[in-house]
Amino acid sequence: MPDKIQKSIQKGGKTMKFKTVSFMLAFIFAAGSAAIPATLQNALAAETAAGSEYSETQNGDIIDEKSGFEYSILDDGTIELRAYRGRESELVIPKTLNGKKVTSIAFFGGMLFESHLSTTVKSVVIPDSVTRLGNQAFENCQTVEKITIPDSVKEIGSRAFSGCGRLKSIVLPKGVSEIGEDFFWGCRSLETVSLPDSVTAIGPNAFYECSQLVSLELPKSVSSIAANAFKGCQSLKNIQVPEGIKQIESTTFSGCRSLSYINLPKSVTAIGDNAFQDCLSLKDIYYAGTNADWAGIQTGTGNDAFKNAGIHFETADAPQTDETQNDFQYHAIDGSSVEITWYSGTETEITIPDTIDGKTVTGIAAKAFEGNSRLAAVSLPDSIKEIGEGAFENCTGLKNIVLSKNLETIRERAFYNCTSLTGINLPDGLSSIKSNAFYNCETMKNVQFPQSLTEIGDSAFSACRSFTSLMLPDTLKTIGTRAFSSCSSLKRVVLPDSLTELSEGVFAACSSLSSVTIPDSLTVIGKSAFASCTALKSIKIPNRVTSLGRRAFYNCTALSEIKLPDSVTVIGKQVFEKCTSLKTVRLSQRLKDIPDWTFMRCFGLTSIAIPSGIKTIGYRAFSGCKSLTSVTIPSKAASVSDFAFDGCTSLKKAVIGKSTTSIGTAAFRGCKNLGTIQIKSEKLKTVSRDAFSGIKATAKIKVPAGKLKAYKTLLKGKGQGSRVTITA
Repeated sequence: MPDKIQKSIQKGGKTMKFKTVSFMLAFIFAAGSAAIPATLQNALAAETAAGSEYSETQNGDIIDEKSGFEYSILDDGTIELRAYRGRESELVIPKTLNGKKVTSIAFFGGMLFESHLSTTVKSVVIPDSVTRLGNQAFENCQTVEKITIPDSVKEIGSRAFSGCGRLKSIVLPKGVSEIGEDFFWGCRSLETVSLPDSVTAIGPNAFYECSQLVSLELPKSVSSIAANAFKGCQSLKNIQVPEGIKQIESTTFSGCRSLSYINLPKSVTAIGDNAFQDCLSLKDIYYAGTNADWAGIQTGTGNDAFKNAGIHFETADAPQTDETQNDFQYHAIDGSSVEITWYSGTETEITIPDTIDGKTVTGIAAKAFEGNSRLAAVSLPDSIKEIGEGAFENCTGLKNIVLSKNLETIRERAFYNCTSLTGINLPDGLSSIKSNAFYNCETMKNVQFPQSLTEIGDSAFSACRSFTSLMLPDTLKTIGTRAFSSCSSLKRVVLPDSLTELSEGVFAACSSLSSVTIPDSLTVIGKSAFASCTALKSIKIPNRVTSLGRRAFYNCTALSEIKLPDSVTVIGKQVFEKCTSLKTVRLSQRLKDIPDWTFMRCFGLTSIAIPSGIKTIGYRAFSGCKSLTSVTIPSKAASVSDFAFDGCTSLKKAVIGKSTTSIGTAAFRGCKNLGTIQIKSEKLKTVSRDAFSGIKATAKIKVPAGKLKAYKTLLKGKGQGSRVTITA
């Protein structure tokens, strides 16, 4: 092939384009047919006849510019589609391209909808000429909502539909034998899947995080279900495991928070670790074997929900299916009681009956009203004892709810993101509010907590931005992590004497909080407990507190004074970092260390008495304390860590204690007013680089008389200027 033509063809290094018949004919005559690759010769012939534009990729695939498909020609003369570059929203894949049959999609390589090529396709219809869909064939098709697959398809590779975030339903063709690894991973809109009787295996992560999948019928042909297969399917309510399955692998149903019952065959002999972890709604297991058979099943760790569920022996049949009365869907809990599982009506204000079909309504099941944005008001009968997980989650129009007087438990996420809920009366007798129960109920104002309450779960009232005050009952034993975090209007908190510990982040980012009453019973203030409480000016730490967790008061920019009682033996890293108004500090005399970043960027701190028992001054412990004027390292302190006093621009005097053996890198760097340094230690062995870089040009360093010569050598070249003197 002539060089000029070769360069023209390979311009850009990726594709060869031919837009007119005359150009192609000129190319053929110039180069000769023997110089042209066979694949290209065939394509040239077809395209010459059709008169359309096409291009060829560097690896030999052909791009049909008219249809938008990139494809390759297989050994049998049929076509495999590798990618789609068009802009159709409703794509019907043709049976043939350029006279050749389309039989395969991305089976030998490629992804049909690579994100940089096509972002407009919403539906795809596959022709009945196709027999194979390859690995990742439709992976990350973020716009696709519907895919129609013919029964001619017998083989579908792993990750075929992974990341199809808008795919809502799919019917898989007859003949497919395996739901491969990561098959529907992350299909968070997928609600229904129809599996053919030919399926024998469910691969690892097959339905991982299909969070809208409510139900799935597994064919009797399925003989294996791999680990993580249904992990994170938080809307899945029930599932029947086919006979022949011998083991429920690790984390298979982990995070299936709505799973209320499961049917297990007698063939199951082992339950893997965490197989049912966080299956918080699991109440019933219908088992085909006997009590003795059940005792022989090996059950791994992390399956508390599974172990605590009720076992119904010698029946693998599903419980009675849900029934409906007056738009309320329900199912029986036992012979005398039922729970509401769904509401199909359109009313905006509803009253839930206390009896249905002669049975008492005692519960609201998980997800029963989830996402019902029309719902504005609900009244519960006094027969209700429990509101299930996510029961009213994302009911964004719900403004008012009347709770049962006999309510005992509000489960996880029960009112999550009910952004219009303005208030709620919690009944006497309520003992437990689980995690995220009222998360982001941003218009809900102050709540009166009953004296029966013993537990408030993690993030239970997080982001309730209209709370202004909080008085918790004396019955309360535990408050979960971040329980009231980001309650940005909360100004006043009174904690009960029943508490002994404040959990991690419990009031973090409560930016209006200015008054906190802590009981004398408290012993632990957890990590980030008051982090970014930017209006908090003062707080009294009780005499029983023994530890302050990492970042406990981080970024409390208004905090001006802190006194740690001598009961405190441990403080975490960054505990007062960015407390920019902090001026007065009294540390516990029982502290052994000042950890990393403890007072970093406490710009207002002018002085501090470091307790005599301190052994270590941590990394950047006082870095950026630009108002600090003097510091004395106590006699027991063995080290001053890297950057410990870096940038303390007002520091004039520093005394190094008798036991100090090392001064870290840039420990006093940038202390431009540091004019007097007294080193009392005779054990100093290490002074790292730039330890005194940028100190006062005429500073004087005083050392023990017997160490003058040695210390002059040790201190040489540590960043101080030439006029700095070292004397005994």
